[in-house]
Amino acid sequence: MLAARLPWWAGLLSAVAAYTLLHPFAVLQMPDSTGMVDVAASALGQILVLVAKIGQYLLPLAFLVAAAISGFDRWKRGELRESVARDATGSVLRSLPWPAFKLVVADAFQVRGYEVLVAGPDLELRDQTLELLGNGRRYLVDCTDWRSSKAGAAAIRGLYERMRKVGATRGFAVTSGQFTPEARHFVADKDIDGVMACYAPDIVSFDMIPPLRCVGAEAYRKSWEQGFEMCQEPGEFETRDLSLTVGTEVAFCHRLNRMSGTDTNGETFDCWVRWTVCFRKIHGEWLITHEHISVPVDMETDKGLTDLKP
Repeated sequence: MLAARLPWWAGLLSAVAAYTLLHPFAVLQMPDSTGMVDVAASALGQILVLVAKIGQYLLPLAFLVAAAISGFDRWKRGELRESVARDATGSVLRSLPWPAFKLVVADAFQVRGYEVLVAGPDLELRDQTLELLGNGRRYLVDCTDWRSSKAGAAAIRGLYERMRKVGATRGFAVTSGQFTPEARHFVADKDIDGVMACYAPDIVSFDMIPPLRCVGAEAYRKSWEQGFEMCQEPGEFETRDLSLTVGTEVAFCHRLNRMSGTDTNGETFDCWVRWTVCFRKIHGEWLITHEHISVPVDMETDKGLTDLKP
């Protein structure tokens, strides 16, 4: 019932409003008819009065039932949240069926101001995935390892892959157990091997930092390591305006990337850059063979403009 999705108090107000609107029509007295036109009008009026007489009770009753369902559902979800909060071992979470676990996760994000959406049909394992909207951005909640006692780095890699598929700017991996040290290392310690797995051995890069041109995966690895060393902790990464062209063996794309975080001196940074990459299918796998990252330059000052926004 659609009305059951409303808050319980909205159901009560709707019941009162329905009775208030229909009751005046239910007590109408139709005038006596004298001609054929009057008879037809009187018959139609009698039908409307009859509908109003029935509807003044049935419609409010339906809203009251919906309010009761909504109130019970709200109470049940509250009880579920409390039972999960009281359990320090996580056994309650692991014992929940997926619909109940999904409710707990959705409530947790709704409390934080996110709008919870249903994952799109183009997403793998969409039944165990939630999409969020918040602050004008799209987020992905990956619960594919929700029953695992230990979630490893593969869970984080899977999250990143699904984020790319839906164009999410940020993601959350959720488990009822714990993340392994490898998973924490992948996120917190900046898994350089996972990053370099995306590049071809003969990658040619035009990066934001020197040198002018970086040739080969080993050389570009040093640029990534230097970039990681500039950050105090993993920052926030956002993408938008992706354009992708794919052929049988070659593909290219461009988009805008936002990078923000805190450097090793404790100073925050937040800038948008232009990002262009070229792919080549090598042994059945798409790898990046060229990457170009840049910002516009002020020709009068010869300084890069890092404060521009899309």
